[in-house]
Amino acid sequence: MSDKESQNLVKPFEELSDFWGRVKLSNRRLLGLDYDGTLAPFDPDRMQAKPLEGVTKLIREINQSSETRVAIFSGRPVAEIKELLDDPEITIVGSHGHELWEPGKEIEEFQPTPIQKIGLERGIEIARVYDPGDNLEIKIASVAMHTRPLPEDKARNIEDRLYEKWNDISEAHRLECRRFNGGVELRSVGWDKGSALMRIVRIERPTMTVYIGDDDTDEDAFSIVRDMGIGIRVGNGNSDTLAHAYLEGPGDVVDFLNTWKSVTGGGT
Repeated sequence: MSDKESQNLVKPFEELSDFWGRVKLSNRRLLGLDYDGTLAPFDPDRMQAKPLEGVTKLIREINQSSETRVAIFSGRPVAEIKELLDDPEITIVGSHGHELWEPGKEIEEFQPTPIQKIGLERGIEIARVYDPGDNLEIKIASVAMHTRPLPEDKARNIEDRLYEKWNDISEAHRLECRRFNGGVELRSVGWDKGSALMRIVRIERPTMTVYIGDDDTDEDAFSIVRDMGIGIRVGNGNSDTLAHAYLEGPGDVVDFLNTWKSVTGGGT
């Protein structure tokens, strides 16, 4: 089956056959969770995008079970996720896989190559032409233009122009340009949420892997989990995706986590 054919099979989460039965029977589980748009609603002020009520407590309790390993995946730096989740004792993958933090350890960084660094510097110069303000985020291996605070017409114009200009320089510098909910990003090729997920899978060797995310940056993880577990996209189900099913919004993710805890006995 081709990727395009598999994209047409996405269904509402409640239609997944015997999902909770499979979770209950698995004796070693990995639960990967995106942050923005999955655990927390979007906010024009990035550091006000707080997790929904009860989320932090839930993921901590689930992670306390010896049979479930929780990992948070984000395009944000690890430091931001730790702050927003009140410094959880949970594995965090930041900067689209270029940062990995395990509780009790230092942040492990995967640096871009010299040619990628040159391309990112050029990408920053280009971005400043279109928006010289504070909407540009510079990370370890990428640069992102956040357009959510801008008027809709201006945001769309900047995204379209940057997407075109960044694509023009991406191939020569081993970079790629991707849109996300609320902006566009130029990032290094080589590490992403999918490669980070695979690294954790190889260490943990779970009998069931579940990944939940909301936008195109999560498709790398969905492609990895496609044949070894379940991918769940957060949204209305109309997007092309390699996920198996969808939940409509972060509120549904909270319900999902509550059920996961109940089914697995996490934190008891």
